[in-house]
Amino acid sequence: RGLHRYCVLDRQQNPAQALATYLDAQGLRAFDAVIDPFMDIYLRKLVPFLRRGGKYITCGVFEQFSRPHEPFQYHGLSLDEMFSLIIRKSIHMIGNNLGEQADLERALADYCAGRLPVALDSVHGNGQLDSFVHRSYLAPDRTGKVVFDYHLPTLEKRAC
Repeated sequence: RGLHRYCVLDRQQNPAQALATYLDAQGLRAFDAVIDPFMDIYLRKLVPFLRRGGKYITCGVFEQFSRPHEPFQYHGLSLDEMFSLIIRKSIHMIGNNLGEQADLERALADYCAGRLPVALDSVHGNGQLDSFVHRSYLAPDRTGKVVFDYHLPTLEKRAC
């Protein structure tokens, strides 16, 4: 039980090629679980790499907001093929709503005002995804929440 190995995809990589290479190098046939923040981009590309009974966990979609963003070109299974594979493999789909921006802003304000005590283990920024995943899932000495700050270029704690 527990997380023993993980693979982090770079957006510039071809997912199918990168995952096949990783699985082969690890001597694995498939992944037990996928944690994916953008299901509309990756779901149909990653489902073929999940084992029977695997778990696909997501907390959002790339195009969930109406503000301008960089569009992406989808390449992967059709919806019919994807859902057929999900059913045949008995894959567990788990959606996790992290709340809206206002929820986060209120929680941060409460934290900064001392009304919401939270034990922080570490804060990680861009370029530190490996250390973030390690502290989140693998570190036996973790002492609190592990945070990934998309606006933080290096590992440092941001003052309130």
